[in-house]
Amino acid sequence: MMFSIQNQQDRFPGFSTKPLRKALPPALPLLQAIAQLLQSESPAQLSAAALGQALSLSVPFAAWLDEAKAHALHELLSGRSIPGWKAAEGRSNRRFINAAAAFAALEANGVAAASLYEHRPLSPSQVEKLVGKAVFDRCAAGYVDKPRGKPVLVPENDPRSAFRADP
Repeated sequence: MMFSIQNQQDRFPGFSTKPLRKALPPALPLLQAIAQLLQSESPAQLSAAALGQALSLSVPFAAWLDEAKAHALHELLSGRSIPGWKAAEGRSNRRFINAAAAFAALEANGVAAASLYEHRPLSPSQVEKLVGKAVFDRCAAGYVDKPRGKPVLVPENDPRSAFRADP
């Protein structure tokens, strides 16, 4: 997803509409100085006001850095080099190329077929989709719990209500 400069001023306080792409070459020494400062300054040492301002200013930089990383990966995968960086294989999960044949071989060697499968109930959303909202609400809604979401950091103008430690 590409970073868009448009409408960022409304979404993130303190954001300049000056395109960051054009600002990078002369700003490289500034970015290096900021990196050195960040290595020596702990966020825990900042006042609440300074921390809030730093977070507001970080939003466009984080988006720009995500775009820079995506572009660098594209360049590396296209055969070009980026000094100090390389493309590496990310994490992957093993999978069967033929589960039926693998399970048949396992069963032939004494592994119980029932131990190779999990029997799990559908989620509330899946059941509601299957039976319809009216039937679900009438029969099963009383047995559903929706736990609180994990707290996340968002700008103050985010439409969600503020997280409260005690429900």
